[in-house]
Amino acid sequence: MLIALLLLTMLFTGLVNVSATAQTSSGFINSSTLTAASVNAPVTAAGVTSSITAKKYVVFRDDDVGFGNLSALEAVDQVHIEENVPVTLAIIPHPNPCGTGNELLQPQFAPVLNYLLSIVNNPLFEFAQHGYNHYDYTQDGPPSCSASTVGAGVPQVVGPAGPYYEVGEIPGLGAQLVGAARPSEFIGRSYADQYNAITQGRDDMIQALGVAPTTFIPPFDAGDQNTLKAATALGFTLYSTGPGDFNVNNAVLDGIMVQASASFGIGWANDTAWKTGMSSLTAQTDAALNSATAGESVVVAYHFWEFENPNSAVDPARIALFQQYIDHLKSRGDVLFTTLDGQPLMNPSPAPAVCAQNANSLDVFAQGTYHALWNKHWDSTAGWSCWEYLGGYLTSSPAATSPANGVIAVFVRGSDGALYSRQFSGGVWGSWKKIGGQLLAGTGPAAYNWGSAQTGVFVTGTNHALYQWTGSTGWVNLGGYLTSSPAATSPANGVIAVFVRGSDGALYKDTYAGGQWAWSKIGGQLLAGTGPAAYNWGSAQTGVFVTGTSHALYQWTGSTGWVNLGGYLTSSPAATSPANGVIDVFVRGGDNGLWQKAYNNGWYAWKSIGTM
Repeated sequence: MLIALLLLTMLFTGLVNVSATAQTSSGFINSSTLTAASVNAPVTAAGVTSSITAKKYVVFRDDDVGFGNLSALEAVDQVHIEENVPVTLAIIPHPNPCGTGNELLQPQFAPVLNYLLSIVNNPLFEFAQHGYNHYDYTQDGPPSCSASTVGAGVPQVVGPAGPYYEVGEIPGLGAQLVGAARPSEFIGRSYADQYNAITQGRDDMIQALGVAPTTFIPPFDAGDQNTLKAATALGFTLYSTGPGDFNVNNAVLDGIMVQASASFGIGWANDTAWKTGMSSLTAQTDAALNSATAGESVVVAYHFWEFENPNSAVDPARIALFQQYIDHLKSRGDVLFTTLDGQPLMNPSPAPAVCAQNANSLDVFAQGTYHALWNKHWDSTAGWSCWEYLGGYLTSSPAATSPANGVIAVFVRGSDGALYSRQFSGGVWGSWKKIGGQLLAGTGPAAYNWGSAQTGVFVTGTNHALYQWTGSTGWVNLGGYLTSSPAATSPANGVIAVFVRGSDGALYKDTYAGGQWAWSKIGGQLLAGTGPAAYNWGSAQTGVFVTGTSHALYQWTGSTGWVNLGGYLTSSPAATSPANGVIDVFVRGGDNGLWQKAYNNGWYAWKSIGTM
């Protein structure tokens, strides 16, 4: 039975054919004062303008590459090429469980290998690992071949239930033996056995194809906790499976992102049944997309060999129906396409940014897949929104500020190292605008507002000095030697406080008051690669958050000194004070998700706002 999985997951999702190129800056921050460029050039992905904000995402997953006829695989892939729609190919590294050596390199597999090598550099195709040999051990027991060739050299487990199960190793599965009703290549096998099998498959793919897979797909969409642990240990970042595997939709289990959801059968006996079936699938997909909100994903899985007729020849009618299905999805106007490995929401290092338009709202910004900017809004009535795609191509953490209710300014470092901005006003986002200059690689801007809704930006220049930009003054060199992105706030009209990580890892402050700038050392130690976050609240009170060398969140104020707030951070923090006596801090945690810690007459517990 051909299976189509419609996975509804709140994800940052990526786009195919993304260009890392943005317009080169004409200005460099290498002198004390520079005039900002005024080029109105949006930072966009190729063929995708920055105005896309309400898209849903469709991922195609083609299982069982290693079985079936090559002509069918080529025919279905040709549809993806002609439609410019990406697909994840689930490759079985060792289709013959009794074979030895790397089967991908053996003569019988040469036509398929040559074909895969011809598309390995095409961004439309992701190569995922589909188990090791796709053999159903739970129902069929050991394959009928000699013990020396079972598993192609993978060490076997010795136990009373045969070589594929150790009683008591997996909690809750103590009574499961070979012959279980649920088909699986992995369920019930020991961790060591599964780890060795998956390792061998991954190594074979690397040797034959020159790519290390990052997506793991268990055959029959069935694995257990040992499968998850082995995939995590081997560096896979996504585990794509069926709804019955772990009864989760989208969650981090044993350190790896697991995607699963409701499934729809597809694959029929004749062309007439195919027409009826594809019509039903189209309706089901539409229903899933209609109920999804911006940023959610639908994953459609199929087997290419189901496009063969009973004579094992490619069936043009089935190919045409598939192409019509894709054309229908395109015609909706709210769909973009990506691969499974294009879905991880955010890169591990860039920190979030946050601002408050008023006392009852928050806006969080972050760099998402393919370096685009994404926004998540909260208000006291509706709670958190889904992630909204704002486009662009970021090479740093963003910065955001709200000079007035209903107005937001976001600043980023583009692919050319220059500063870019996008503004929200009147309920809509404007186009990307290039400010110019050059930011030190690995650092992002800091934004602040003061006085009559005046907005300014601080950056770390390529010479590690602190630079200030406003629309009226252009670039100004404020000196210092920074080893992080800066943070800035304005606690009162005519006063600015900028915080940076110095060359010794300590926190420093540059204060503007009375028309003069003055540096001072605060101390402490910030984790390498991270910078501070600044806020002000109440009667011009200013505070700072940093990531300590222990990865915990630390708060500093002039009156309290350093306070350890715990947690495990993998990024710089972001902070804002939407109202007097209220603070909201956002960080990236060890699960690569965003976490919030709030203060209102005391600190609340950490709260996840989404695993990415």
